[in-house]
Amino acid sequence: MKILLNDSEFNVEIERKRIKNMYLRVRLDHTLFITAHSSVPQRQIEAFIQSRKDWILKTFEKETKREKQNRKGINGPILFLLGEKKYVRYEIAKRSHVLLDEDVITFYVPEINDSEIMKAFQNFAKPYLMKILDIQRVRWDRVMEMYRVNLPTIKIKSMTSKWGSCLVEKSLITMNLSLIHYPLECIDYVLWHEYVHLIVPNHSKRFYDLLAHHMPEYKTAKDKLI
Repeated sequence: MKILLNDSEFNVEIERKRIKNMYLRVRLDHTLFITAHSSVPQRQIEAFIQSRKDWILKTFEKETKREKQNRKGINGPILFLLGEKKYVRYEIAKRSHVLLDEDVITFYVPEINDSEIMKAFQNFAKPYLMKILDIQRVRWDRVMEMYRVNLPTIKIKSMTSKWGSCLVEKSLITMNLSLIHYPLECIDYVLWHEYVHLIVPNHSKRFYDLLAHHMPEYKTAKDKLI
């Protein structure tokens, strides 16, 4: 079932156990996990959730901020790469570079400071993300050809307020480097969003109809971008 707390909608998952009290856990995917006795009716569970509304919203906001900080951070101990958690290590080396080995990412830098770490990360992240974009764009290039629209140039840069942008007159799409921390479907959503602007340069109903027509699941990916 779903429940609305202020303007936020949460999915509710209920696990029935032989326990006396109800227990509540808040997940980052907008899910409330309730453990309750099999005899507890749904209306009582809903009342219980509403009674904990302030705590739920405060906890969700706190955990979202913490996850966002970890997701975007490069100062350890955790870094997210394409939505997967990696553990961060630092080593002194003459030449800056980054080594990815399963669930560990190691920064080799001349000095262990924010500037050197960021420089090493960007040198690693930009070509890494561009390879992904080169693969993902194939699908959207084909759609553009259907609409007889010129194929865009794609570049990557660090941005603070946008996930992507599109200069229609130059057929230029810019993708935020921070997307490398998010799952592939999030990257694909932002890429397609900017592609659609080459056809519809505004956010009209036609824009969203076209967005949804070729990517029906786009809202799920959009919601993961925090």
